Amino acid sequence: CGQHPGSFLYLRCGSLDPASLERELFGCARNGHPGAEGDTLGLVHLTAEGTLFVEGVDALPLDVQGRLLEAVENGSTSRPGAMRRKERCTTRLIASSHLQIPELARNGLIHEGLARYLASDSLVLPPLRERLEDIDPLIEHFLQRFGTAKAVTGLEPEALAVMRLYEWPGNVAELADCIERACEHAAGDKVGTQHLTRPLRTFMDEVPGSALVDAEPSEGAAPGERTLVPALPPRAGFARREPRPWDICDSDPVTLGTY
Repeated sequence: CGQHPGSFLYLRCGSLDPASLERELFGCARNGHPGAEGDTLGLVHLTAEGTLFVEGVDALPLDVQGRLLEAVENGSTSRPGAMRRKERCTTRLIASSHLQIPELARNGLIHEGLARYLASDSLVLPPLRERLEDIDPLIEHFLQRFGTAKAVTGLEPEALAVMRLYEWPGNVAELADCIERACEHAAGDKVGTQHLTRPLRTFMDEVPGSALVDAEPSEGAAPGERTLVPALPPRAGFARREPRPWDICDSDPVTLGTY
């Protein structure tokens, strides 16, 4: 991404209310909202010459989506409380949603102009349940991200087995949230089933005992130590997919470096 040497910033829309989302994106002028103590810059300003990644763009109110599109296309925007004063902002926008753009449009969840803008360069990722080979490395990644401060280094075998069987309807975002919450509540260095989020604990209660079996003892395992692994295909109706290499080359239609 040499053409965009600035900052790469990230906004998770589902974690904020609509008013907070607008302030996060566009900042606020002095007295622009109750309690404002001074001028603040928004993410569209802080990513000058860089990239802004908006996760869950459909959670943005339609009018805020329209303002975001205007800022990206025109290279300028105004802050709440100073609507007549335009400020320069040159940022590249990357947005994601768990729904595809046509479905967002049908449900009235996306601004018409923003839908056209995003559809020009889009990449559809298969749901996590269809790329099971990614679950273990993602778990390891989020353990390093959220567990380091809590000295959490891994999962107990039963917790790992349940996470491998679960469907993850919320995809990677749900997995990240599960690991983050589990690390917050873990009492030791391992995450147990009691630390998993409620949907996984409910799912665990529904899993038949025959779905989990003892694995072969690993080298160096303590005497009597048990490791449980899924005995059945991880999801009924979904065959396990083998990892497939993906070599990005100049002929790929979408890359993070072209804009």
